[in-house]
Amino acid sequence: MTDKNASGEMVSLLGKHSFGVLATCGDGHPHTSLITVVMDPDGEKLLFPTLTKTTKYSNLSNNGNVSVLFDNRATERDPEKLYALSVFGSARDVGEEDRAKGAKLLLLRHPHLSGFLAQPGVALVKITIGKLVLVEGFGKVSEITAGEE
Repeated sequence: MTDKNASGEMVSLLGKHSFGVLATCGDGHPHTSLITVVMDPDGEKLLFPTLTKTTKYSNLSNNGNVSVLFDNRATERDPEKLYALSVFGSARDVGEEDRAKGAKLLLLRHPHLSGFLAQPGVALVKITIGKLVLVEGFGKVSEITAGEE
């Protein structure tokens, strides 16, 4: 990544969030959903659970290009200190092979999801991060693309 300080700041911000707003696309229209999320230890992927019989899951199954928005508007009132962090990446169901590892990571952060994860028809989705865009205050923009050195 091009700016190690910006990259570290963005990964640190991601690690602080438990919820984000996922955007998928289907039928030519965007669709947003609130998701419970956890970042993997390497800072390169996000994981979230979802029911398979949802618009969100159908959309990402057909088009894995997604974005997730994280922000601090609920806790910060000073406009100069507001931020919005957008994650752009590709999403896919982790499948049975990686499900146990992903569920364990998710449950470390969100133990209240154990019953939900045990239900039939619940998928665990992995987003591989391709790009991070952080907007702070009034227009300070930092962008990091995965794989850049």
